[in-house]
Amino acid sequence: MKKFLTKKRCGAMKNAAFVLLACVLCIGTIGLAESVSSLRSDTRPGGCDDMIEVLRDAGVLDEAIADGTVSPEAAAEAGATGSGNATTPSTPTESSSSSNESVAPATTNASSGSATTTTSKQEKKKTEVTITETEVSGKFVTTTAVDLYDTNKKSNKVSALDAGTIVSVTAETSNGLFKTEDGYYFDKTKCVTADEWEAGWQETERTDATCTDAGYVTYNNANNTEITKTEEIPALGHAYDVTDTKEPTCTEKGSTTYTCGRCGDTYIEETDALGHQEGDWCVTKEPGLFSEGEKVIKCTVCDEVLKTESVEQTFPLPLPAVVVIGVAIIALVVGVVVVLRKKRIR
Repeated sequence: MKKFLTKKRCGAMKNAAFVLLACVLCIGTIGLAESVSSLRSDTRPGGCDDMIEVLRDAGVLDEAIADGTVSPEAAAEAGATGSGNATTPSTPTESSSSSNESVAPATTNASSGSATTTTSKQEKKKTEVTITETEVSGKFVTTTAVDLYDTNKKSNKVSALDAGTIVSVTAETSNGLFKTEDGYYFDKTKCVTADEWEAGWQETERTDATCTDAGYVTYNNANNTEITKTEEIPALGHAYDVTDTKEPTCTEKGSTTYTCGRCGDTYIEETDALGHQEGDWCVTKEPGLFSEGEKVIKCTVCDEVLKTESVEQTFPLPLPAVVVIGVAIIALVVGVVVVLRKKRIR
């Protein structure tokens, strides 16, 4: 035995082993190239995913992406839709179903430049993440513009909401979405509750109201400072106090002056004159035997003489008539005396 295992024979066996190993590596490289070629030409539904799985199992998927054989998008899509168990490199065969795939053993003759590779039958299940929804009730306000989707997988954008839009939410999904009462979905990280939104208003500018002009207050929201609102402050109106009064008289109007304590504006209210209040007749001059007296009516408020009348003399005949009568009587007496004297003289 020792004679048989001479140094030359051992060296030859080593060389043969190296040659055999090199052939196996070449055959593996050829199989990998065929897999890549099949990947490029496979148009079966799910066929691209199958070949990406083969490259992943062989540990050369990153190299295939780096040299452009497999696009990152295709690799990402295949990674999101299914996964498989690592196996030895093999030549893929036709898929028996949409969810299970089998790889048939492939055998070639080593003397004709091929190698025999056998893989065990495996089952690859394409797993899909289950998205659950939890009931939520409340009003939320979007802090930025958000996209609306018609499914909870964010697969189809149908519309968008502007920042500051109030949304009624009915459910929350396990992948971070809110469901609106209209059945659409949007990113829940781009909104706050209605209470948080209202608490976020902060004053940025103020114009105070005056007695006659309205004021304004401008706010922006801490959740999105580009969103602002303006509220009107109603005009204050005047605050008048009485600053001067003038009482009315019987003949002159009265007045009350009002002045605003804030702006100094004034206005005057007039009251009508009271008018005279007549009293009773009052004799101011007593009548004489042959002279008239006087009586008046005065205002009981201001004592002004309103009416004046004369009072008849106490003797019923006027003075001239009395004088005439007196003269006549005197003349008569004188005449009688003269007549009597003439008679005595005779």
